[in-house]
Amino acid sequence: MTAEEVLPSWADTPTRAAILDFVRTVTEAPDAVPIEARIAVFDNDGTLWTEKPMPTQLHYIVQQWKAAAEADPSLAERQPYKAAVTGDLSWLAAAVDKHYLGNDSDLKTMIGAIVATTYTRHASVAATSTIRGQLLRRSGSAPSALIMAAPPRASPRRPAAAR
Repeated sequence: MTAEEVLPSWADTPTRAAILDFVRTVTEAPDAVPIEARIAVFDNDGTLWTEKPMPTQLHYIVQQWKAAAEADPSLAERQPYKAAVTGDLSWLAAAVDKHYLGNDSDLKTMIGAIVATTYTRHASVAATSTIRGQLLRRSGSAPSALIMAAPPRASPRRPAAAR
């Protein structure tokens, strides 16, 4: 395969050349990585992105569900929080399989938990911002420990075209 046939949609730039040089080095050089030790995962936009043991986005939300169940143990008795707490993610896989077969009952449960987690996160950020603002108005100065400990403000996502 010629260099022109590799990454054909990419412009001939130093970045493209560096990627091709890296691949050549790890696959063809005397100290190349053995074939059985080579691992590369590309996301649908072509970037490197972890997918195993699960996609990064799923890992994040599972961790949020686990944290929510630790804060409120009654959540651990129902899905998807139960899956997050026990580490048995087969319920999540089965929910997706059921969805592809036309049954969205578990998917609705999962989406409800995602919305609850997202709402709770944004409500927490908003409450912290409100408390910080009240303290600033009362004291006339910014307590540095409060500012350092406060989570970042949530910002609305803009479409890619607007960025």
